[in-house]
Amino acid sequence: MINHEGEGRDLNRGLRPTTIGPHVANPPVAAASAGRWDSGSLRDTLFLVTFLLLWLTVTPFVDLGRSDVLDVNTGGSLATMVASLGLTAALAMFLVQTGSLQALRGVASPALIVTLVWFAISAVLSDNADLAIRRLVLAVITLFQACAFLMLPRDLRHFARLLTIGALIVVAFCYFGVLFLPHLSIHQATDFAEPGLAGDWRGTFRHKNDAGGDMAIFIFIGLFATLCWVVLQPLSDLVRARDVDADLQLFFMRVWFFGLCLSSFESLLFAVGRTQWFMMTVAIFGLRLQTLSRLKR
Repeated sequence: MINHEGEGRDLNRGLRPTTIGPHVANPPVAAASAGRWDSGSLRDTLFLVTFLLLWLTVTPFVDLGRSDVLDVNTGGSLATMVASLGLTAALAMFLVQTGSLQALRGVASPALIVTLVWFAISAVLSDNADLAIRRLVLAVITLFQACAFLMLPRDLRHFARLLTIGALIVVAFCYFGVLFLPHLSIHQATDFAEPGLAGDWRGTFRHKNDAGGDMAIFIFIGLFATLCWVVLQPLSDLVRARDVDADLQLFFMRVWFFGLCLSSFESLLFAVGRTQWFMMTVAIFGLRLQTLSRLKR
């Protein structure tokens, strides 16, 4: 027979570290320490700090009227480097304490290693070796942070939720700047470079093109979060909520599945005032509440 409870667990494992590489059990002596590092609040904090440090940086609003914004002979401000190193140390400690360090071996492909070696040789032989090596170190730190970033969410829905929160915070900062700091969030005629862009919104970013690219990524994040909530969560709830109320579950399943089919032909999702979307939402919430009711038994 098929073990449906195993299926339910598989659907909800998502991005758990134990799915990447062999599982390494923590020794009993380190169990308490690992438990502290494995808490949900710490995972959330590290994820959002990583996300916001990359998107907002330590100086989210930059005055483009200064001539030094075009200075390429810098590897980043001291505050940026200190913040990046501190975050990297915290992420490394998290990987060690939770037994997730083996994930690094999974992403360190031969192609990546050869590329980094080539970059190192080029940096050492460059005319400005100090700057080149500093940027190479920051590039390696970014690679490490990207890998650790995926180890922080407990499952797929957790990942989608944290991405959505991070994206909303960045968008809020952008609109705050446009409303209250327009000289730092909208291109000005006094900008040292490209004064012809005066009037174009850029938010917390240095250029309107950077803002446009990141907003496109946020659209993908929104689509991903919607997919998790509208499709994957109900599927998971269907597996886990059996034996609660079969007739009611069948009703919810039919309404939800009909809504999915209908949304393939019309713009149904999040359509305010549409009875079909309202009932589809009722079905999604109903399946969720059935699951929670079963788990509390």
